[in-house]
Amino acid sequence: CMFDGSTSYIDTGFVPSTHALSMTTDSVHAEIYERSNLSGSTTSMGTNSGSGRQIRVLARNGSGATGYANCNPASFTLPSNTSLGLTQIGRSSSAPTDAYGAKNGLAMTRTVDPSGISPSLPAHSFYIGGFNNQGTFSNGRACTIGFAAWGAALTGGQCLARYNAVQAWANSVGAQV
Repeated sequence: CMFDGSTSYIDTGFVPSTHALSMTTDSVHAEIYERSNLSGSTTSMGTNSGSGRQIRVLARNGSGATGYANCNPASFTLPSNTSLGLTQIGRSSSAPTDAYGAKNGLAMTRTVDPSGISPSLPAHSFYIGGFNNQGTFSNGRACTIGFAAWGAALTGGQCLARYNAVQAWANSVGAQV
């Protein structure tokens, strides 16, 4: 899907606080496959219900990536300085230092630890092409997105396996980057 960064987005209808099955307040994962290389502090996908209840992916913000895994942001160094491909963020426990990021299946170096861990999941639906800021479209991203997913935290091996599967699918339909 192509997004214009100002008015186009997808409301997935998925509300983490009511629809999540395996995702919990301390086991969160979100990922986005961008097909256009864009730098900027705009959001590829996410939701925000205030008080640290945010799950958001900023696939490229200058030379880094930013992720909100039901907490305040964590920052990561992008190994190739591009938003192309699969950007994954998550957190696997109540410890802020368990926040992780991966680019195309490989772990990114965290440069800023998250803080303000939320006691509950967001109560607003995920948007793709920006984020749902307490019921209002915000921070739109002018990009092309081929895949988005969310759920419980993944291990490093699972992040790599997911990337390999998504890349194989993208290759099969001619949408790879």
